[in-house]
Amino acid sequence: MTEPRLTAGFWVSAYLTRLRLADIPVFVTARGDPTAGAVIVKLNTLDGRAEAFQRSWTLEGARVWASFAQGLEAEVSRRCNCLPHR
Repeated sequence: MTEPRLTAGFWVSAYLTRLRLADIPVFVTARGDPTAGAVIVKLNTLDGRAEAFQRSWTLEGARVWASFAQGLEAEVSRRCNCLPHR
């Protein structure tokens, strides 16, 4: 039997609130399926570089943030398909 999970939309909304209450600037640049979509967090280090993370499971069943792209900010944006909307 699988454990109940939060929807992606609900989780993102709560996470945005948590970051804003801590005065951490945060932006949503793309939206997918609000029920079961993947959540990608791109950390811009403000020196021209960035790193992208997604939620993953360990072999022990714990949820962790796993890095899947790092490097120049523009390249990380292309790799995680999180270019700003214009």
